[in-house]
Amino acid sequence: MVPEGMLDFAVNVVDGDPPGWARQALMNGLDRGRRYPDDRPAAEALAELHGRAPDGVLPLGGAVEGFWRLALAVRPKRAAVVVPGFTESEAALRTVGAEIVRVPREAKNDWALDPEAVPEDCDLVVVGRPENPTGVLDSRESILRLRRPGRTVLVDEAFFDFVGDDAADAAGGALADQRPADDGAGDLVVLRSLTKALSVPGIRCGYLLGDPELVASVREAGAPWTCSSPALELLRAYAGRPDACGRIAARTAAHRGDLVARLRQLAGVQVWDGAANFVLVRTPAHVDAVGGLHDHGIAVRPCTTFAGLDDRYVRIAVRTPALHAQLTTALARVISAAEHDG
Repeated sequence: MVPEGMLDFAVNVVDGDPPGWARQALMNGLDRGRRYPDDRPAAEALAELHGRAPDGVLPLGGAVEGFWRLALAVRPKRAAVVVPGFTESEAALRTVGAEIVRVPREAKNDWALDPEAVPEDCDLVVVGRPENPTGVLDSRESILRLRRPGRTVLVDEAFFDFVGDDAADAAGGALADQRPADDGAGDLVVLRSLTKALSVPGIRCGYLLGDPELVASVREAGAPWTCSSPALELLRAYAGRPDACGRIAARTAAHRGDLVARLRQLAGVQVWDGAANFVLVRTPAHVDAVGGLHDHGIAVRPCTTFAGLDDRYVRIAVRTPALHAQLTTALARVISAAEHDG
């Protein structure tokens, strides 16, 4: 949690209020609060959005729930997790006793996925698209190359609503729109989240897409009614607006460009311009960016909890040009002070 009163560049949720249509959907859900949630209307709307059968959609109380349900449903023996990446998948896999193999991305390759690096005997592969914290957007082709008979590929697209149309087209589009293929090459499961782009992290709201038979197993692997009526109404409203996050994505991309340009002016700082609402930054080895910025009243996300990254790396959330100016001015002072002390 970011301390009260600090400038928050740590939490990768869009700053500000949710759009008016999203607030109205949540209010509509409250009106249905006297009955147990019925996720069928939301599943049907999402199925139409992504061009698949309703029984291939499972609304969730946050996308993170999908990691745990899938682990319980599949119970893999040996799972490959592409790192650095969201750490919750490993926590879920450890709970079911899976052997975990970390498949590293490399900074020298701009964090691109190498499908051939995944061991053949892994029966589950977990990868983010765009990845957190690198922001890299792997192509559809490279993800689909992970499929094997008897293997489940889990793609976390929690940040895909931030990907602009041009970038999405260049990468082959959203895998959420990839229809299940009855070709014996293994299951492809996709997780999506609404909380990041719509600024509603307290409304746990996401969904899982996959082969209907597997989705049925995932549903049975967890408790019922985990997606509340307000969250279900939000999912249904989102599905009815194919460009629900278009303006948010465009604004985020423009502001991300501003942040990247400012950071690249700082001596010794390397920054990767990804496709999400944050950027990954590496500072000089002698600089304590997290502690130094904290002294200036600014919070950024340290990356030491991400496999393969050390204390030189921080993740910085995209905000506004005015706030970016404050951040980069403070970071320049932190770097200058470290050089002077060194």
